[in-house]
Amino acid sequence: MDSISFFWSFTKMVMTLAVVIGVMIGGMYLLKKYVYKTPATTSGDMIRVISSHYLGPKKSIVLVEVLGQVVLLGVTDHHMTMLTTITEP
Repeated sequence: MDSISFFWSFTKMVMTLAVVIGVMIGGMYLLKKYVYKTPATTSGDMIRVISSHYLGPKKSIVLVEVLGQVVLLGVTDHHMTMLTTITEP
């Protein structure tokens, strides 16, 4: 009698765990799909990184095209600064 009781308790526990994990996976899917939409996916061709160059630890320069205008940016771990706008192709 104890083995039957243990079997049903174990089965109930496994099924409950499966339901909880299913709800968690479903919640993560819905969060990712509806809440965490990145603006980069909706901007399309408005911003494009043309090139980047590493200068040192946490320092680089990045050539970016924004709305048809080419901009050179200096990027560190704390700041992003526009260095110049390039007008010639």
